[in-house]
Amino acid sequence: MVVKKKRVEVTTTGKKMREEATAYNKAVLTEEKRILGLLAPIETHLDTEENKITEEKERIKGLEVAAKEAITQARANRLLELGCNFDRIVFSYKTFSIPESIMATMEDEGFEIIYREVAAMVREEEERQAAEKEAQDAEKKRMAQEKHEQEKEKKRLEEEKILLANAKAKVEADQEAERKRLADEKASLEVEKRALQKAKG
Repeated sequence: MVVKKKRVEVTTTGKKMREEATAYNKAVLTEEKRILGLLAPIETHLDTEENKITEEKERIKGLEVAAKEAITQARANRLLELGCNFDRIVFSYKTFSIPESIMATMEDEGFEIIYREVAAMVREEEERQAAEKEAQDAEKKRMAQEKHEQEKEKKRLEEEKILLANAKAKVEADQEAERKRLADEKASLEVEKRALQKAKG
């Protein structure tokens, strides 16, 4: 009887405790849902904000990459405008060369130093070419002047030759005329001589 009474007590107590536990469990679940209901919009909002931040970081990163590419392209354009060669890896001009990868990551000050050095090399080369062209032009002018003087002298000599030929022809004509005059005079004297001899005879 004692055991039976204890069993009933245990069963009754267990049932009561299970009911309390069930009620507590329901209360906990209800509170859990209530709190989760409060947290859900906050979490959704924070997720949205986090996505915005992530997107903004990606946008900024994209802008940084674009800005870096723009700087690299601008530097490349400046070197190309100077007359540098580019083989898709290295920019070069005479003894100067720099890989594109290094040029792209340089500080502005370092790039400007290199740019000024290359610009000085280009100016020096342009001045050398200009001096060379000036010397060639001067030589062409000198040769043209010399040719002109030679042609002028040739023309003078030809004119002098013509004058000499004309003078020679005139002298020869004068000499021929004098010979003819002398011959005529001699013939006339012969006629007179014969006439005198005939008159005496």
